[in-house]
Amino acid sequence: MVHESGLIVGQHVDPSSERAALKPMLEQHAAACGQMPATVLLDAGFVSFPVLALMVESNSDVLCPTGQATSEDNWERRAGRGGKFPKQAFHYVAVRDVYSCPSGRELVYDQWHVDTFHRRYRLYRGTRCGDCPLRARCTDSKYGRSLKRYQGEELKEAMAQVLSQPAARAKYQRRRVIVEPCFAELRERQGLKRFHRRGLAAVRAEFALHCIAFNLKKAVVSFILWFRLPLRPWRLFGLVCICAPL
Repeated sequence: MVHESGLIVGQHVDPSSERAALKPMLEQHAAACGQMPATVLLDAGFVSFPVLALMVESNSDVLCPTGQATSEDNWERRAGRGGKFPKQAFHYVAVRDVYSCPSGRELVYDQWHVDTFHRRYRLYRGTRCGDCPLRARCTDSKYGRSLKRYQGEELKEAMAQVLSQPAARAKYQRRRVIVEPCFAELRERQGLKRFHRRGLAAVRAEFALHCIAFNLKKAVVSFILWFRLPLRPWRLFGLVCICAPL
């Protein structure tokens, strides 16, 4: 987790899920800064009901794209290239618990199902797909179009609505400037393309050392630029010694 200043304020290694690393990093941010972050910018890999619920619980604003186009122009282009209408082309009407399709017809609730990951979802089916003029662009199933609605879909829909606003998209663009240089430094400068230790505890220690080295370098460079000191070896050594206790 990188602060807008460019310093790493939270880091965690999970053996299987980057989403599971978010809560420990938020706790580290709170310990380092005295409060939860006001706004968190996440990439599309984090979008899920547990993550969005965690941000609500933490009382932090969050911008996290769904990873799929949500505007009408985008899904129209997708359908025009021979693809079918994506789920984003259907509007959920909460007061009636139905989906409205691009042709103005409705998909109604059918029954509960469980997917292969043991997640429950509500299945909605179209009841008037047979004579629909847009059927060829929507579905090839003889039973008509169907949609799955998982727990937390309302949070994802709200997030998509927020990111449809120009101000929110402009704010989200800052994520690339803040965090991508950190990735490049760790991977290309420090050579962190794979871990060299075995065991989760050793890997976490190795990663923590990389993050400490990154922050020390950031602090040294900022110190040099602030005082406009010539970058001479003996002065750099002295600055590293000063910053080491940090």
